[in-house]
Amino acid sequence: MPSDKRTRALAMVCRLHAEGSRGGFSRLGFWSSLDLVVKASEVDELGYAIEQGWIELAPGRNLVRVTAKGARAIVPGDGN
Repeated sequence: MPSDKRTRALAMVCRLHAEGSRGGFSRLGFWSSLDLVVKASEVDELGYAIEQGWIELAPGRNLVRVTAKGARAIVPGDGN
């Protein structure tokens, strides 16, 4: 059974993936503002998602995006 942190981290990845899909953007190439996608209460989940390789944090630490591994974690078979 998945941990609560894993479940919440995957939910965050789903939100970020959906944000990148809106407006025809490439799901994997779209950077989103960290403060718009990640809630303040989700800092632990963000760290977990980064450790798992599901989310990439930009060098300035203010933008995030879903990685191919993250897309596969939430949409099996969709690594593009």
